[in-house]
Amino acid sequence: MQIELPDDTHELSIAAGFATVDQFVSELLRKERERLAIQEGIDAMAAAHVSEFAEFDREFRVKNGFKL
Repeated sequence: MQIELPDDTHELSIAAGFATVDQFVSELLRKERERLAIQEGIDAMAAAHVSEFAEFDREFRVKNGFKL
């Protein structure tokens, strides 16, 4: 994957508290993945693709080996 970066990316990364542009870009990508996951949940809720918490909790516990 190739990303075009603005000319002031180095300055932006330093101003944001990152030592390198790579760290800055990695954090931006992580935040974008989080944003997309949140949006996916919002879209599912808007489309009524949701389940009761008790059902989710049971499935989560079974899937991850927690006691029921």
